[in-house]
Amino acid sequence: MSGNHEPRGGAATTTESAGDEPLAISRQYLRAVRVGDPTDPARESLAAVSEDALAALSEPAATAFWLNVYNAATQTLLTDRPALYDSRIRFFRADAVTVADTALSLDDVEHGLLRGRSKYGLGYLPRLLRSGFER
Repeated sequence: MSGNHEPRGGAATTTESAGDEPLAISRQYLRAVRVGDPTDPARESLAAVSEDALAALSEPAATAFWLNVYNAATQTLLTDRPALYDSRIRFFRADAVTVADTALSLDDVEHGLLRGRSKYGLGYLPRLLRSGFER
């Protein structure tokens, strides 16, 4: 990722509502990954986000949230566990990020949350969270 592009969802502002908190956290996580800052604070905040806060996101905000999380988690996994990439199946199925106290793999995020279906065309993935923040 080159240039000074802002993470999806634009620059964080001080006037964001509490409902935008998950989006702001996802931007912080992606920004930290891009500039090499510690990611633990953002990752801890993602783990603590409530399902209600995720469910309250508008569809565009939810899409930006999950894209930011997916991109940051991919880079984190490549940095922290590069040997996993030798087996792409293991890489995409490994726990990559915890959101709302739920460990998610990159496959979970991409196919269960962003696309809303199994990548194998066998129907929908099982519900990851009972709140229904998956598609």
